[in-house]
Amino acid sequence: MKKKSDKVLIVLLFIVAIAVLSWIIPQGFYSYGVYASMETVRAGIFDVFVQICFAFYYNYVDILFILLVGGCYGVLSKTKSYRKLVDKTAKLIKGKEHFAMIVTTFVMSLYTSIGDQLLPMFVFIPFIISVFLRNGKDRLTALAASFGGILVGYVGATFSMYAYDYIGESTGLAINSLIGLKFIIYFLSLILFNVFAILHMHKTKKVDDTEYDLFLTEELDETKVKVKKRTKLWPILLVAGILLVLIVLGQINWADSFGVTVFDDAFSKFQGIFKIADVPLFSSLLGSQFTAFGKWDNMIVIMFLMLVATIVLALVDKMKFRDFTLRFDVGVKKLLRLGIIFGLVQTIYVMTVNYQWLPTIINKLLGSGSFSILTILVVSFIAAIFLVNPGYGNKIYGYYLSAAMGDKLADSVVVWHLGHAFAAIIAPTSLIVLLALTYLDVPYKKWFKYIWKYALSLFGLTLLILLIRVYM
Repeated sequence: MKKKSDKVLIVLLFIVAIAVLSWIIPQGFYSYGVYASMETVRAGIFDVFVQICFAFYYNYVDILFILLVGGCYGVLSKTKSYRKLVDKTAKLIKGKEHFAMIVTTFVMSLYTSIGDQLLPMFVFIPFIISVFLRNGKDRLTALAASFGGILVGYVGATFSMYAYDYIGESTGLAINSLIGLKFIIYFLSLILFNVFAILHMHKTKKVDDTEYDLFLTEELDETKVKVKKRTKLWPILLVAGILLVLIVLGQINWADSFGVTVFDDAFSKFQGIFKIADVPLFSSLLGSQFTAFGKWDNMIVIMFLMLVATIVLALVDKMKFRDFTLRFDVGVKKLLRLGIIFGLVQTIYVMTVNYQWLPTIINKLLGSGSFSILTILVVSFIAAIFLVNPGYGNKIYGYYLSAAMGDKLADSVVVWHLGHAFAAIIAPTSLIVLLALTYLDVPYKKWFKYIWKYALSLFGLTLLILLIRVYM
C-alpha cells in the first residue's frame, strides 16, 4: 500500500494561497451587517507558522479525540469479542450490503441532522469500515457507509445547533424555522446519496481493499473451542449500545433545540442524592466538570466514556496492562495523520479569520443585497471553502442577511446553509471529506469522480424546491 500525500499538499496550497491573497486583496470586515474596509495586514512566513500553531492549539481537544479513537481501536482490534463482532456482522450483512448502507447512513445522518457536533459518530466509523472492507467492498463504498451519513446529515441539518446556532443568534430566527423544508432537504439528501452509493456497489466488482483497513482484525476461529468457553458477544454489544445511547443523548442540545429540560432537571436532582456526611457521593465521584445530557459542548466527555468502555472490554478479555498500553500506542500512531490533517485544515479557518480579505470578495459578490438564491448559494459556498467551520461565517454574515433580506430572511438562512453543505460534500477543504480520504488513503480526484453526480443532482433538485418555495 503506497501512501498518498495529496490531501496534505492540497491543504498546504490553500494555506499558501491565503497568505499570498493577504498581500493582494484589500481587507475589510462586516459589523452587524455593514461592510467596512480596514488596514491591510499581510501574512509573512513566520506568521503562517504561528497560525498553524494556533490552529492546533485551539483544536487540541478534537485532535486528541481522534487520536484517542485510534488508541481505543488499537486495543479493541486485538480483543476476541471485537474480532468476533466484526466476523459476525460481516457475515450478517454479506449479500445485503445495500441494506446495511441505508441503515448506517440513516442512523448517522439523523444524529448529525439534530446533533451539536460532526465528530461523535467517528467513534463507530472504524468498525463500519472494517465490516464493509471484509466483505470485498471497495474503499469508496466503505467511505460512503461510514463518513457518508455525516455528510448527508449536515446537508439536511434540521435541529442541529452546529449548523444553525450562530446564524440563529445573529438573525433572531428560531432553530425550527422552516423545519418542514429542512426535513424535505434531509430526506432528499439521504435518498439520493443511497441511490448513487448502491449503484456504485452494483457496478464495482469484488475487491480486496483490506490492506487499507487501519484496524484490520484476524478472523476468530473457535471451531475447536467448546461452546461454553467460546467468546461471548453480549458484553461488547452491551457496552457499545450504552455508549451509543450516551453519545446521542449527551450531544443533542435538548433545551435549545427542542425546549426539553428533563435532563437538566434530572441531573440537578442526581447531584444531591446519596449523601454521606452532607457530601453528595455520585456527583463528587464524577467530578464538578461532568454535565447533564445536552450540555456536552466538546468531545471531552465522549473521550472519557470511550476510554472507560475500552478498559472494561480489555478487562473482560483479560488483557494485560502492558499489552493494553502497547496496543493503545500503536492505534494512536495509526490515526496520527488524521490529527495532522485536522489541524492543518483548521489553519485555513484561522488564517482566513485573521487576514480578512474574504469579506472584500463577499461584499463585491453580494452587490446591492437583493435576494437571489443562486447568489447566496455561490457566496456561501466560497465562504465555506475558506472558513471550513460554519460558526464564524454564520454569525458575521447572518447579520448581513438579517439586514438585507427582509421577509426572505428565513429562506436566505436555509440557502446559506446549503452553500456550506455543498462545500462540505465536494470542496477540497472539507474537513469531513479530508478526514475520510486520509483514513482510507483515497485521492481527492477519485472522491470527486465518485461524488460529483450526487452533488450535482442534489444541487439541481434543492434549487428547484427552493425556487418553487420562494416564487410560487
